[in-house]
Amino acid sequence: MKKIFNKIVDSYKKLFVRNKKDWMFSDEFQKSVEEIMPEMKEQSFRIELDKNSKDSIMFSQLCLDVIDMWIDDLGTILPTDLQKVAIIVAHKSRRLLRASQLLLFSGYLPEAEIIHRSIIELTILVSYILNDETGKRAGKWLGFKIDQRWDFSMMSKEIMGDVAKDAYADLSSYCHPHVVGTAKYMRELDEGILRFERGAIKDFDLAEKQIFYISNSAVGIIEILNKVIKPSDRWVEKHNEIINSKIFCDNFAREIEPKIVAEDEQFMKIINNLGKYF
Repeated sequence: MKKIFNKIVDSYKKLFVRNKKDWMFSDEFQKSVEEIMPEMKEQSFRIELDKNSKDSIMFSQLCLDVIDMWIDDLGTILPTDLQKVAIIVAHKSRRLLRASQLLLFSGYLPEAEIIHRSIIELTILVSYILNDETGKRAGKWLGFKIDQRWDFSMMSKEIMGDVAKDAYADLSSYCHPHVVGTAKYMRELDEGILRFERGAIKDFDLAEKQIFYISNSAVGIIEILNKVIKPSDRWVEKHNEIINSKIFCDNFAREIEPKIVAEDEQFMKIINNLGKYF
């Protein structure tokens, strides 16, 4: 984090010049912000993403279909408070995933992180609520009053553990108006000058990772909701398409399996903390 901050400070020295008592844009900065038609860059990004990352797009759409099927299968029920929470959260999860797609498919990667953070927070919240089978937490949430406050730090620690704080903090750096988050929408030009990117950020490797993790996280919420609303057989079958997909298997083999085999202490703490909520 400190290295990123220092890089931003150094870049500001190149972007701005001191003129008597006033700060002014340098000539290099003026040139760096002159980007023609950012909207065209969005379209170009989508075309290249469709061409090179079609599997990722299809995976995300599959995840959206799985969430839609869970909602469609609800039918007419007389829900308990726990089930009311599940229904509300499922619809929000669906909206967040769709909103992230609109951003990711257009190249607005830092902005999609804000939605990813919301999905993580929603995961923490619903896990905490559904872990109380008495329904007291559900009733408190449904009857929310403006003067009531949820201790989100406490919930985060209980659900995620201390070891997940760094990852969560990284997602927060752009969401909050912190100067460190600036690095997420700047890129270095050949001349060593950093540019503020106004349109799509053409980092397709990062886009693929975000598409996978955000889509998978949204479906993960539905998996938690199955604790209070039993899924249909057709939903289970559709959900298995995610588990058996190549992109899921590849990511599992690359990111998860080595940590399980190595019995990575930090990773296992996170799994053990989350495991009791499924």
